[in-house]
Amino acid sequence: INIVPRTEWNALPPRGEIEPVTKPLEKVFITMDTASKPCYDKETCLEVVADLQHRHMMNDNAPDIRYNFLVGGDGNVYEGRGWHQKPQLAKEEKYFEDKSLDIAYIGTYEAHTIKMYSLAIDLLLQGIYKKYLRLGACDILDKTDMAQIEAGEDSEKQKLAGEKNEKPKQ
Repeated sequence: INIVPRTEWNALPPRGEIEPVTKPLEKVFITMDTASKPCYDKETCLEVVADLQHRHMMNDNAPDIRYNFLVGGDGNVYEGRGWHQKPQLAKEEKYFEDKSLDIAYIGTYEAHTIKMYSLAIDLLLQGIYKKYLRLGACDILDKTDMAQIEAGEDSEKQKLAGEKNEKPKQ
C-alpha cells in the first residue's frame, strides 16, 4: 500500500495543536463521500486533497483536514492526520474521537471503485499489523450505524453480532 505523505500534497501546517489518539484505536469511521470531485490520477488526487484541507480550515474553521486518511481512485492512500492524531468527527460523533480513525473515499459515492474499497481494507490491515488498531475489538461504522447508535438503537452490524448498544458517557 502506498501512503502519500502530507508533504507531497503540500499540506498546510495545522492551526494549533491537534490532540493525539489513544491507541489501540477501537472505532473506524468510513466517510463515503467527501463532496468533492473524484480523482483517478495522482495529480488530480493531490489537488483534491489540498482543496479539502483548505475547505475544512477556511470554510469550516477546522484546525486541519478532518480525515486521518483519504483513499484515491488512483490507487493511493493520502495521509490526512495520519495514525497519531484525532480525526475531527461531526458533532454527534465527538465522543468517539479519542479512539477513532476516519478514512474517507475521495469523491462521491457513485465514483468509488472496487480498487478503492480494497485499498481501505489494506490500510486497515496495516493498522492492525502496526498495532494502531485492535483486532477483534474494532468497529467499522458508517453514517447509518451512527444514526442508529445516536438514537439509542442497536445498529444492524450490532444486531448481526448479537451485541447491544452502550452509548459512551459524555
